[in-house]
Amino acid sequence: AALGAARMLLPLGTDLAGGTLRAFSQPGHDSVHATPLWICLLHDAWRWGLPPAAVRDLLPQLKRSLEWMDDLGDTRSDGFLECTAPHCTDPGCTTDPGCAADTRADGTHAIGPRVLAHVQGYAFEAARHGADLLDHFGQPGGDAWRGWASALQRRFSAAFWVDSPQGAFPARALDAATRPIGAVTSGLGHLLGTGLLSITQSALVARRLVSPELSSGFGLRTLGTDSDGYWPLSRNGGSVSPHDTAVAIAGLTAGGFTAEAGVLVSGVLAAASQFEYRLPERYSGDAAQSLGRPVPHPAAARPHALSAAAAVSVLVSALGLSADADAGVLGVSPAAGALAPLRVSGLVFAGAQVALNINEDGEVSAASGAAIEVS
Repeated sequence: AALGAARMLLPLGTDLAGGTLRAFSQPGHDSVHATPLWICLLHDAWRWGLPPAAVRDLLPQLKRSLEWMDDLGDTRSDGFLECTAPHCTDPGCTTDPGCAADTRADGTHAIGPRVLAHVQGYAFEAARHGADLLDHFGQPGGDAWRGWASALQRRFSAAFWVDSPQGAFPARALDAATRPIGAVTSGLGHLLGTGLLSITQSALVARRLVSPELSSGFGLRTLGTDSDGYWPLSRNGGSVSPHDTAVAIAGLTAGGFTAEAGVLVSGVLAAASQFEYRLPERYSGDAAQSLGRPVPHPAAARPHALSAAAAVSVLVSALGLSADADAGVLGVSPAAGALAPLRVSGLVFAGAQVALNINEDGEVSAASGAAIEVS
């Protein structure tokens, strides 16, 4: 959670990211997804203006983290990062035999350890971002890690994609026997924007994310309504996670699926208005058109770090921000009509305060504080 929140909050400054990177610099810490997310956070913090000296100090940890993905993270030596339950604390990998998301299409229940799809997306992104960092700071190994990422992409396409009447989609995970667990979950959104999927595959995922089975009208359900065991208040079996929704919005925006991103933006904003713009950890996955407002989850934390950070992530997606501190340029490409008109202040890029005005047509009408490149 700390790594994800720090990454989403980079547009407010890199201090939090710097401290988080130092605190979680041990590869394999906490869960299988933490190490690739650490690499991604380091890369993105560098792009948003983490001082080069601070990045350089963390290069030894970067190298160890990359090596961990190819060694200890791949416990079965099959080229995938595995979650070795019961010790794995990844929220997407549960040993609960009643978890609906772990039920195969034939009704049988999957047995761990699992190879989680979204973790492979993080690993692919981490390998490529790690390679960019190695290249930039004059370290060897960049091309080898790009090759590792390409091999992972081929393996993923061969092993994870399954057919369904609604179209092909990536399975949630592979079980211990490498059979796909075909539940449709919000985890699909974590694959977009990582680069792991092809353009055609991304389009299939984008369409599935805004389907009535996953999109409740208030955000993304953790499990589709057409899955056995769906329940709107289940943590991993049907409730809505603002964090998952924000990740999907960011991925859709990065892939150019602005219409689909707009559907989810509208949904999470509608939910936020019902919670006084203080989103909880999760809430009911009941359809908005049925109840008119989201039902609070009785066990949800509020306030919640990831949900609070999700608000910043949604704003960044709507503004289409892309940071390149090395070039000294902050790209802005607002999604037409997403949140317009809008005035934004308090953003920080490369240590400088940034303010933007977006007019009713979704165009940047004024900007200050940084070299802005509008597209």
